[in-house]
Amino acid sequence: MLGMEQKRANRHLIAILGFGILACGIAFGFRMLHGKDLSGVWKGIAYKKDGGKYIPDEAIGDFVIVLDAGGKYSENGNETSGTWTQNGNKLTLVPTTFHGLTADENRQRYRKKDGSASKTMESLLKNRMQTMVIEYQPEKDHLIFDEPTLRYEYARI
Repeated sequence: MLGMEQKRANRHLIAILGFGILACGIAFGFRMLHGKDLSGVWKGIAYKKDGGKYIPDEAIGDFVIVLDAGGKYSENGNETSGTWTQNGNKLTLVPTTFHGLTADENRQRYRKKDGSASKTMESLLKNRMQTMVIEYQPEKDHLIFDEPTLRYEYARI
């Protein structure tokens, strides 16, 4: 009699364990398919690249990217704002304004006295109004933007 109750208890434990594993598998699959919503405020720091090592560069200061759920963003590193889209773990930031003005508005505002375009403003627009592709690392919940000499790593606030 005792052996039969033991077998029933073992089957019951195996069923509970199987159900738990199944539930964890479903939750993990749901997480992988849907991922986290990336909208919110992200604070980043810059790292200098030195021979494969990353050294924090505190002299540059902190950077903030604000991603809203409607597909708009603003960031203080390049002083740009625009639209963002997500494709898997890649975010694409497409700037539409620099210092609150479009590229044409900046050109009009910062013309030389002779009416020609300001070379400084043209250089700033060329460097700052570029599309940025940022990698999302779900295991760390970080955004990573790499440049040839610097790496920017953003964490959710």
